Amino acid sequence: MAPFHSLCQQAVSKKDGSENLNPSPSFVSKVSSVLNKDSKTYGKQYLFDGSEETCWNSDAGDLQWVIVKFEGIVSFSQIHLQFQGGFSCSQCTVFCNLDGDHFKEIQKIYPADDNKQQLN
Repeated sequence: MAPFHSLCQQAVSKKDGSENLNPSPSFVSKVSSVLNKDSKTYGKQYLFDGSEETCWNSDAGDLQWVIVKFEGIVSFSQIHLQFQGGFSCSQCTVFCNLDGDHFKEIQKIYPADDNKQQLN
């Protein structure tokens, strides 16, 4: 699996068709790593800021991840991903965790290696 190197923007489309770059008013996010430990420039705060000028960059490695933990139950039907061309992974896997202990695989995503926003 290729590195999840530069996830530039992720949005959640609600079932009514509207988009929300901030997936929920109440959520926390966690990432596997930050490039050169430079959180000010490449940190997780750039995952949901809606700007194509900023992005989260992970350190190099085979397995990189993003966790988004909502304070309540959230329903969504689409995930939007945008990578910097040349830094896309070959596969992303979306998991759901309802009980705090066990993760269930929901979907595998095979993103294109370009700068375009991808709807999954």
